Amino acid sequence: MKIKILLAFTFVVLFSINNYAQNNWKLDYDEALELAKIEKKPVLILFTGSDWCPPCKRLHSAIFHSAEFENWAKDHLILVLADFPRRRENQLPKEQKIKNNNLAKKFGLRGFPTVFLVNNYGKILDKKVGYGGESPKEYIQNIIQKTNSIH
Repeated sequence: MKIKILLAFTFVVLFSINNYAQNNWKLDYDEALELAKIEKKPVLILFTGSDWCPPCKRLHSAIFHSAEFENWAKDHLILVLADFPRRRENQLPKEQKIKNNNLAKKFGLRGFPTVFLVNNYGKILDKKVGYGGESPKEYIQNIIQKTNSIH
């Protein structure tokens, strides 16, 4: 019975990570930044606690898993996911934990969810902590406004 439960939780974690990967979320910031330079796109970095943080869960479902955001982002952003799950069954591989912790230190992470928008050279354009209930359209418009202000 315990093995079945462990397998079920493992499947859920892998499905969640795979779901982000399928939606063009990168798990390596440095690789994402290199891609951003090539494609001349800004990078959106999501710091989240996917299995324990209620505002993170709302942000995921309302914005990042919406068709409107996904369709827009694939042409306009490079997406990076830095997840910090707490449940034992959702733990990331050690290498990914190290990458996420280093990225959190680099950006001075202080809370969840936090979203950074950086240009294709890593300069911070915007930082947003929490989720205020915006619609996907409002969220996209805010990103457009922040990225247009650098041109």
